[in-house]
Amino acid sequence: MAEAPAAHRGGNVRQAHELRRRDAVERTCSVRVTTLTRVAERQQVESIDLLRIGARHADPEVLRGVDDDLWPRIRRIVVEPHDEDGLARTKMLLRAREYEVAQGSGRRMLLARRCA
Repeated sequence: MAEAPAAHRGGNVRQAHELRRRDAVERTCSVRVTTLTRVAERQQVESIDLLRIGARHADPEVLRGVDDDLWPRIRRIVVEPHDEDGLARTKMLLRAREYEVAQGSGRRMLLARRCA
């Protein structure tokens, strides 16, 4: 029978993560990516009432994939950058696109609303 991870044997979570990291094998794989604008075009989206972005350290890059003609059609955006740098970059990007940005209930949760 396989031994349970340290976190399940009463060890601490940090030890379990360290063990997992040491045993991790680095792999590279190719994936196809697209932009939000291309998805909106293919699906013939006229407007977006709420856009929720969860791109794990790449939220600003997702937003940079929105073309000028799509921005006015996005009313609200919810995004949770995973670090302080991403938080600052995302806030700047949204404000530059005329969104009112507020901090949400989470530590880094951002709520953005298109200024009227």
